[in-house]
Amino acid sequence: MYITIIPQKLGGTYSQSSADFVGYLEKENQGLEQEDLEHFFNQYGDEISVKD
Repeated sequence: MYITIIPQKLGGTYSQSSADFVGYLEKENQGLEQEDLEHFFNQYGDEISVKD
């Protein structure tokens, strides 16, 4: 999946951190079996932990 993160401006301030985006994306995995989970990835590897 390709996503673009754009500035989320609420009033005069921006969202506090990328943790909000991670929380949003993690909702997609709720209720799924382990083999069906969508994992984070980068140019170095797959299945990157949310805490990394």
